[in-house]
Amino acid sequence: MTFNDELERIATLRAHGLACGWTCERTAEEIVARFDVTPLKAQRLARGWTRPRAVEEILLTYDREGLRRPSLTPQRLCAWEHEKSHPGEEYLDRLCRLYESRPDKLGFGRDYAPDPPEADHPESATPIVGSSPVELDAKEVATDRNQFLRAAGVTGLATLLEQTGLASMRLSRKSEESNVGPITLDQLELRVANLRQRFQHTPDAQLVGPASTLREEVETLLDGKQPLTQRSALHRIAGQLSAFLGETSFDLSDFPSAYSHLLTAEQLAREVGDHDLLAAIRVRQSTVALWDGDYRMALHYARDGQRYATDGATYAQLAGRGEARACARLGDRAGVFEALGRAERALPSDQSGDGWTAFSPGALELYTGISLLWLGSPEQAEPHVRQAISLYEAAPVLFQSPANHAQAEINLAICMVNQGQPEEGLRLATEALKVDRGHVEPNLQQAQDLLAALDPRHRDLPAARDFADHLHSIRDA
Repeated sequence: MTFNDELERIATLRAHGLACGWTCERTAEEIVARFDVTPLKAQRLARGWTRPRAVEEILLTYDREGLRRPSLTPQRLCAWEHEKSHPGEEYLDRLCRLYESRPDKLGFGRDYAPDPPEADHPESATPIVGSSPVELDAKEVATDRNQFLRAAGVTGLATLLEQTGLASMRLSRKSEESNVGPITLDQLELRVANLRQRFQHTPDAQLVGPASTLREEVETLLDGKQPLTQRSALHRIAGQLSAFLGETSFDLSDFPSAYSHLLTAEQLAREVGDHDLLAAIRVRQSTVALWDGDYRMALHYARDGQRYATDGATYAQLAGRGEARACARLGDRAGVFEALGRAERALPSDQSGDGWTAFSPGALELYTGISLLWLGSPEQAEPHVRQAISLYEAAPVLFQSPANHAQAEINLAICMVNQGQPEEGLRLATEALKVDRGHVEPNLQQAQDLLAALDPRHRDLPAARDFADHLHSIRDA
């Protein structure tokens, strides 16, 4: 039996258990008894969870207690499930809470309590045999029914019922047919997670190819057959990749592709009812519309996305990154401060997320500074962009953002130019554009704003000419 065959049989057993009203504990026991699976892994499979999902469920227990998330990974959980290492006391406690079980039930330690009387477990008295529990039960039920009906002399009806029963079995088999195994979905999710993790520290040009290739693989899989749950998972993964491609296309100044990818992502997110993904897409749609000059649409996307946000960090992005800046471009000063206030209140004190979704205090300071600068208050904006720079410099690697860090420096340069320090501002902005991810579209547009903010007397300065030449060479590349 191949690994995928085993997982498919486990999935069939789990479905049978659900139909029979088994507890997750009973399903896990059956999985251990029938397959070469450790008790810890069986608990996860009994719930139909992937490893990334199980890790997220563990981390949510920390969120609910207001504690900082530890650096738990699917790879570490895999090592525990295959008994290559053991969880420490803290993680073992979390696993017992998550699976509502005891250490010995998860494979760590032994239970020395005497077995309860057999009568206490009537459901275990008749074990299920055979490779397909669902098919066996269906045949037994069909046989008992036909014997009864034939005994009653209703042969024609018995034949008809037998035919319809067999038809249902065929339909069930067809609904279970799939070109995707659980391990394939796990691998796809891990590859998407890897792309998202690399986002802040990898030039967009190096991300587009792998993301496009991965989405093509998902599209090819969707040409085959899958049960609805698997097909929904593939649509969600395709939606994540489309949103990711939308943002990277925008960073590379390709607005048409960005709009197209994000519309596809929105369609897929709505199909699977993934509000978290839809909120993340609205963040990107608002950003693209903002830098494309459609401020009212940027405002619409930002406000609409807040309806779908289920966590504080995403809500803060929509309010601070999207709504506040769109209001600033529209000259709505009151709207700017109201949106920034909501963003500050929503932003969790304990940062979470990956390289693609993370929203930090440094980001909120940056967008506050940009909004104030666009309202014509460089003196008020300057402390915020300086604070953003300090926060990015001191942030853990996960919450660093070279692109945003460079954008904060460009905005500080604009503040300096507006306050009579052109040469120092030009020097700072020139250095900012040399960062690996300093060439993203917002930074290039704000670099152009810097040139526009120069006093006519300063546009012939050598530093100004060098900066203009450098910016044009980037645009022409």
